[in-house]
Amino acid sequence: MSENSCDVATRTCRPCVLKTLAIIALSWAILGLLAGVGFRELTRHATTDPGSLGLVHSHTLVLGMFMSLMLLVLEKLFLLSDWKFFKPCLAVWNIGLLVTVVMLFVQGLRSLWEMEHSAALAGVAGLGHIALTVGLFMLFRALFVALKKEK
Repeated sequence: MSENSCDVATRTCRPCVLKTLAIIALSWAILGLLAGVGFRELTRHATTDPGSLGLVHSHTLVLGMFMSLMLLVLEKLFLLSDWKFFKPCLAVWNIGLLVTVVMLFVQGLRSLWEMEHSAALAGVAGLGHIALTVGLFMLFRALFVALKKEK
């Protein structure tokens, strides 16, 4: 796909990809800021360790917002969306991050409420981390494909 080509039906035009990345970054920023406020309010009078609850804020901002903003810059520079698996890469990354963040939140609440550790929840969190890893490898593949085209 060239820089000016546009397929509105599949939303694969370059401005659509850039706008999608910006919307994803904004969504993670809002979620991250809400997680920070939620952490502060939930732990204000807590007498127990909040566990992983405090990690939700930083994970959403760094792995969600900042990663999406970096992808936006990389897309602008290298046309990563030319690679046919770029959209699946975004989907895998964001679904993996969402699963990871939700599990951090759930495990943090369980810790705050002094509930026992759940191996099943840890397993689901592990699946989220696996999806993040797969998404990261796919991202590097897209980057190397784009760099190869630059030659």
